[in-house]
Amino acid sequence: MSDAVVERLREQGVDTLIVAGCDTYGMMRGKRLPIDQAARAFGHGMAMCDVFWVMHIDEADIVARPEGHAGYFPTEKEGYPDILALPDLDTLRTVPWHERTALVLADFAHPDGRPIPIAPRGVLRRVIDRAREMGFEPRCGVELEFYVLRETYSSLLERHSRDLSFSHERPATYGLVTAAAQEPVARAIREAMLEYGLTIEACNMENGPGQFEMNLRYADPLAAADAAFLFKAGVKEIAVQNDLVATFMAKPHPVWSGNSCHFHLSLGDADGRNVFFDEAAPRGISQTMRHFIGGMQATMRELTAVHAPTVTSYRR
Repeated sequence: MSDAVVERLREQGVDTLIVAGCDTYGMMRGKRLPIDQAARAFGHGMAMCDVFWVMHIDEADIVARPEGHAGYFPTEKEGYPDILALPDLDTLRTVPWHERTALVLADFAHPDGRPIPIAPRGVLRRVIDRAREMGFEPRCGVELEFYVLRETYSSLLERHSRDLSFSHERPATYGLVTAAAQEPVARAIREAMLEYGLTIEACNMENGPGQFEMNLRYADPLAAADAAFLFKAGVKEIAVQNDLVATFMAKPHPVWSGNSCHFHLSLGDADGRNVFFDEAAPRGISQTMRHFIGGMQATMRELTAVHAPTVTSYRR
């Protein structure tokens, strides 16, 4: 099967394959391979040093193993051995903004096949499996907000956040006339993402200068998470190619509105019926939905550690 996939890529003119996965910061990690090496990666996986799990987000230093930590945690003492990135061929796609390039998402595993327990995609798989064991089919829709800056990654190192230069001078919340000035970059992103296989449902200017919101079509949680992950990385790459910087940081500027990532969650049953709705219940809210909301509230402390992991998350 892998040989047939490689042959199809060759017929499309692809000569470079990106094998990529998600780290615990949501950043894309991986390698570019010549197409001649793709079949081997598809069949056996691609080796990667596991040090990227414990690098600070700015890659300036390594996070030390916490005292008393009993779980998986790469350390220098262990030599940061190789793990495997195992491509998921269902995610294979060509990358419109790169020449002759395709990308495939990967799951991370030890050489003996055991999954890396902290890999976000694997964690999400386990959560989905638990939901299905309970008879539910989860669905998730994602809205993402981001700023486009008239900066470079070099200039960002020299500026305080209050001195950032935005791609537009003033907010334009849903303002179509004012937003027309931003349409060239917005169109470039929308068209590239649609060609990338990501369904953009809507796009609008948000409450900050040069701030956008784009809505992705709902899907099962793994597909929705993959789409959000690919979207964020793609937007940043397209911005760089246009001499701009895109940031999804929760609070990149002390005054202007923060960026959010909104999750729209629902549960269905095996027949596709929305189990959150009960026509006979007050306001149509089913008992299942009430328990779902209660569970979210009961686990808010733990969820906050996942969904608000940085200082800027709280500033927002």
